[in-house]
Amino acid sequence: MLVRGSLSRAAAVSAMAVSCGRIGFDLLDPGGQPADASSGTGGTGGTGGTDASAGGSGGVQPPDASVDAPEIVDAAPEASDAAAEGGFPTCAASRRWAFAFDSDPTAYDGDSNGVNDWIARGGGTFPIGELDSGVWRSTGGTNLDSRPLDEFETRTIVDVRMRSLTVPASTHGAVFWIHLNTGAPAFSALFVSLVLLPGGGQEATLFGKVDSATEVPIAVFPGLPEALVDFHLDIEPDTRTVAVWIDAVPQGRFSIPLTGPPNADHFATLLSWEGTSEFDWVDIVRCANL
Repeated sequence: MLVRGSLSRAAAVSAMAVSCGRIGFDLLDPGGQPADASSGTGGTGGTGGTDASAGGSGGVQPPDASVDAPEIVDAAPEASDAAAEGGFPTCAASRRWAFAFDSDPTAYDGDSNGVNDWIARGGGTFPIGELDSGVWRSTGGTNLDSRPLDEFETRTIVDVRMRSLTVPASTHGAVFWIHLNTGAPAFSALFVSLVLLPGGGQEATLFGKVDSATEVPIAVFPGLPEALVDFHLDIEPDTRTVAVWIDAVPQGRFSIPLTGPPNADHFATLLSWEGTSEFDWVDIVRCANL
């Protein structure tokens, strides 16, 4: 099981099964999802997994301050381990991408479907030298993308633990990025960026996009510690909303803007956009459309 950051790293790892130097998560059958037709680079994304589509419509919607947490859905027996362990609402999973950085993520096929779960964008080699004691300390230059390609059209639950180690020039530091509902006429780009501040501490910003080039901040979360920070995102693509927890504390539910016509970037991404960042683990569960 993937264990929340409220526990020590040692306690977390002890709760996982280790196989060939990698974390052997209890992954589920992909449930007949289409195979990735391009297990190579895929996508046309830029530095941060940005979409290359043109046009798009709609503006960012203000956060719904009346909602403090997502509606709780009864968990099925195969509910996501990360959410269940943290006491969050869970779901029955149809596909899962999970990794704790104890080895090369691009050599890991967690569900044994013949497609490795992660690639270094552009077909490059993952920088093994940046792994240290189960943490990926990225100095930039590597975008780690999920495979096989997926439209992320149903409820998706994300747990990622990361931090920014150097002060970036912008609001882009340690980043988790995902494209939602990419099979629809208009999709949504969503990402969370964590940056180290000049005066100490970290600040996170949740971003959307209203077209292929225009990012909009959805919410800002200041006053975060300089330690690794746990983000739990409960995303509802059909209603274009996301509920956010940071270090197990609920932050609210927020609206996600439409971006525009989908491109080929049907995946999630981890990257250090500027400076040096650390990633401790990631767990993405695309829920079954029950």
